[in-house]
Amino acid sequence: MCSEILIDMIRSVKPPGGWKILILDEVALRIVNSCLKLSEVLDENVTLIETFGK
Repeated sequence: MCSEILIDMIRSVKPPGGWKILILDEVALRIVNSCLKLSEVLDENVTLIETFGK
């Protein structure tokens, strides 16, 4: 269930070039990591995952 929600959220972003960058805080990164495999995220045209925080 959580994987479907996250994939839908990523798919809803439609940048002009088609490629996406995820910028996540530590909590969001843990959520994404617990619900999705890296390959699932990359399959949605995400080219970079960056974290910010401490």
